[in-house]
Amino acid sequence: MEPDKLMVPRGDNVEFLCETATEAKWFFNHGPLPANADETGNSLLITNIKRRNHGIYECLGVANNPPYYSYISSTILVHSKSEKMHSAC
Repeated sequence: MEPDKLMVPRGDNVEFLCETATEAKWFFNHGPLPANADETGNSLLITNIKRRNHGIYECLGVANNPPYYSYISSTILVHSKSEKMHSAC
């Protein structure tokens, strides 16, 4: 499954929502989140996007016994505000 791709101008903010019954755990490029990312419940807010924020953001939620895993993935592609936006497909 390919992650969703989102073109974001440098300096903008992005918010993701993980729709899971339990609190979500967020990852950036399969590791810890960058310093400008804030997890609150099932949402992730990335403020003042920089080029270093380019990458894959993943959400994992676990519910029930036995566990049921919920997973989403999105890729942020960062560009300067002066660059033309092209399709990410």
